[in-house]
Amino acid sequence: NNLPPPEGCGEQSALAFVMSQWCQWQPDIQGAYEIKLSTMGLALMLATGSPALGAVMVNGAAIERPHEGIMTRSRAKKQGPPEYQRIALPTKIFALLADVLLEQLEQ
Repeated sequence: NNLPPPEGCGEQSALAFVMSQWCQWQPDIQGAYEIKLSTMGLALMLATGSPALGAVMVNGAAIERPHEGIMTRSRAKKQGPPEYQRIALPTKIFALLADVLLEQLEQ
């Protein structure tokens, strides 16, 4: 793992960068084949059991900020971008796979 990190990803490793992007965009993937391909890829990554996966931290659920009244666009803009819990990559992969399973069961 002597490769330098890709440009634009700060100090995180290439694995951490790719997996954080994959996990971020997984819910937006559309099309039966594309969903199947991405889901199989995540499942195979998890099946490797590599300890490197456990060392990668990715964004989990958004942290709810307390607010009074209705959240308008101007209030949301003042609060800034949402903050996320940081969770281990295998946990996030399990959550994404569970979401895909629930979506398939609803159809």
